[in-house]
Amino acid sequence: FFKSIGLGLEGYFQVIILAIAIVSSFILGLIAVGQDIGWLKLVSALFISLSLFGSAQLLDFSTTKEVQASNEVIWSSNLDMGMDRALREKRVAIVDLFAEWCGACKEFERITFKDPRVIDYLKNRLTPIKLDFTIPDEDTDLIEQEFKIIGLPTILFLDNSGAEIPNSRITGFMDANEFIAHLEKVIPQ
Repeated sequence: FFKSIGLGLEGYFQVIILAIAIVSSFILGLIAVGQDIGWLKLVSALFISLSLFGSAQLLDFSTTKEVQASNEVIWSSNLDMGMDRALREKRVAIVDLFAEWCGACKEFERITFKDPRVIDYLKNRLTPIKLDFTIPDEDTDLIEQEFKIIGLPTILFLDNSGAEIPNSRITGFMDANEFIAHLEKVIPQ
């Protein structure tokens, strides 16, 4: 049922929490009416209103997410699996190293990677890989050492053998026009 309305696991938990909030609000309202407690009636009405507002927001979120999903790029979150896919597809791999605390990384996500021209490149000409460096671990340390990563954002372009394409690395933010111009130099026509 949840998949049919566009809800993933996160949406499933939101629905459960919302259902608990609505049922609790009604029970609170019944107690308030039964005991004739004025302020409790007011609190119950407020909770019911907020719960109903939350359900409207949740349903709106799920339909919006479904529409956006058709334009979204599917990023691999594992370097080895992504490189295997790049090899099979005979494409250059784009490896976006990002972190939640990185402002320029968020700008890439919010601005550059939402541009339809960039989406076209990512879906049809590259194999996209996105690696999360928010909390460093053994894997991120190995990647940092192997590719001599200095800071974030860093975007690497790797050939089918996993070697970095010379003069292709991006460090720092680029808007969509700059990014497309860079891609035209990096990716063979």
